[in-house]
Amino acid sequence: MSFKSIKIKNAPEPKILSWGKGEDDFQDIPKIIWMFWQSKKPSIFVNICIENLKKRLADYEIRVIDFDNIDEYITNPPKFNDLPLANIADWIRLYLIKEFGGYWLDASILVTDNFKWIEKLKIQYKSEFVGFYSDDCTINLEYPIVENWFFGAPKHSKFITDWFVEYNNCIFSGNRQVYYKDLDASVLQNIWNPSYLLPYVSVAVIMRRNKDYKLTLIKAGDMGHFYSYNYVFTQPCVIQNVMLFSKPPQIIPKIIKMTSGGRSALDSYLEKGFYNFSSLLFNIIDEKNIDKKLRVNRLLQFFIKKITRSNIKSI
Repeated sequence: MSFKSIKIKNAPEPKILSWGKGEDDFQDIPKIIWMFWQSKKPSIFVNICIENLKKRLADYEIRVIDFDNIDEYITNPPKFNDLPLANIADWIRLYLIKEFGGYWLDASILVTDNFKWIEKLKIQYKSEFVGFYSDDCTINLEYPIVENWFFGAPKHSKFITDWFVEYNNCIFSGNRQVYYKDLDASVLQNIWNPSYLLPYVSVAVIMRRNKDYKLTLIKAGDMGHFYSYNYVFTQPCVIQNVMLFSKPPQIIPKIIKMTSGGRSALDSYLEKGFYNFSSLLFNIIDEKNIDKKLRVNRLLQFFIKKITRSNIKSI
């Protein structure tokens, strides 16, 4: 374990791409936040993210989907059978935004501002879709690789509909893992694991077929992935030190994306009460609302368990 403060860089002004030759779109994106969370074990960090959304986007309806309430929004959902949970969640997000419109957010996303800046981007570029492109996967900026952990669109968006149809055909083909095996490398670009990142491949395919869309794409490395790219969250304890023990910089990304591994790492510290109230995370979520007595109890429980285990080993 490590409890180290790191000097965090200011987030840059994000690079924005306007992509496609489709018609101007003047529809508003519905004020609905869609999320999918299905887990046997509760996540403190996911709960923090959801409560933070409720505070910052008080005028939005937040809908958290799981297998218990999916029938409320999807009539006769397909039999997913042996599909991995990630593939199911990818299908659900495209279906919901296609049918209802709104914003899709992965459950472990922290927002640090309201969405007025996104509304302004949509108006400025007259686009049907606002999301992120992967600077890590993109080699050819003429065809940026679109990510799917955050995006917004009006209902019945042509782009979302075509993406859904392509992805649906892939995962229900009976051979999803080799469905794109003959795809040219120039389409895949630098997608590191195509059989896992199937929605990234599906969207790359439809964008090669035609440019009859109008997309506003934000460079993920300048915002959602800014901390993970700059502080190498795959190394032990780095994510905990950045988020739970380091003071916030002056300029924080408006959206911060955590992977499942990052979420688990943060949960492991949060569950034990290992954090600093002046840290980046607690600055974002407003530490005045945090139960400090609960933190003390968690710390006590952790050290009691540790002492107990130590005593048992010494017997």
